Amino acid sequence: ELEVSMIMHFSPQHVRADRLSEGEFRGLPLRHTVGPFGIQVPQAFDDITVNGAFEGAPKARPELGAIITEAAIQRLAEFIEDFVQT
Repeated sequence: ELEVSMIMHFSPQHVRADRLSEGEFRGLPLRHTVGPFGIQVPQAFDDITVNGAFEGAPKARPELGAIITEAAIQRLAEFIEDFVQT
């Protein structure tokens, strides 16, 4: 949802809204990667989903992309200000 919302905000012509679908989760192939103390292992979305999507794409909207972008810019500006002062 978040990533697609950002693309809808920045480049809506690249989003095929009629093809967005919920992710079809296969599950994690390694049993020790599950749970609150699971070991973090990078895994391709194609390995853990049937269609390469995780979740939420149909709920995406450009307004959310704008909110995420503004928050990221604000945080980056604050970081730069703090960094320059140290």
